[in-house]
Amino acid sequence: MSIGYGPLRPIIDAMERVLQVEGQTFVTAINCIDGRAQDPVAEWMRDRFGVRYVDTITEAGADGILANGREAALEPVKSKVMVSTGAHKSQVVAVVGHYGCAGNPVAPEDHLEDIRKGVDVVASWGLPVDVIGLWVNDRWQVEVVCETISNTSGLQDPSPAAPAN
Repeated sequence: MSIGYGPLRPIIDAMERVLQVEGQTFVTAINCIDGRAQDPVAEWMRDRFGVRYVDTITEAGADGILANGREAALEPVKSKVMVSTGAHKSQVVAVVGHYGCAGNPVAPEDHLEDIRKGVDVVASWGLPVDVIGLWVNDRWQVEVVCETISNTSGLQDPSPAAPAN
C-alpha cells in the first residue's frame, strides 16, 4: 500500500528534486532564444566555472529586455532566476547578448551597453551570486563584457579568460 501524502505531495516532490541535485554545481545564463548563442555560452560557462550544469533562461533579445524592459517584462525572468538560484543553488548568473540578434536588432556597441545595464539589473536583485556580462561575437566566441564578482560563489576564480573557440 502506498502512502499518497495528499496535499503535501507537491512539497515532498519538490524537496526530492532539490536533494537529487544536491552536490551538483549550477550556473545560470539569461540568453537569447537563438540557439546559435546557447551552445557556446553553455560550453564556456562549464569550462570557466568548472560546473556540470547550465540553467538557461531564454528570451528573444534577453540583453535588451533586461536593459530596457518594464517591470512586467522583467518579472518572469527574475522568477526563473530565483528558481535556478534557489532550487539549483546556481552561483553565477550571466547576462548574454549576441551578434546578429533578431530579438534586439541593435549595433554591437549598443548590445555591450545593454549587457552592462542588464548585469546591473540582475545584481540589483540582491541574490548571493556573481553576475557577469557575456557577448557572443560574429565568430560565435564568448567574450567577457563585465563582471560583478563578489567571490561568494566558491567556484573557480573568474579571472579573465580567452574567448572560447
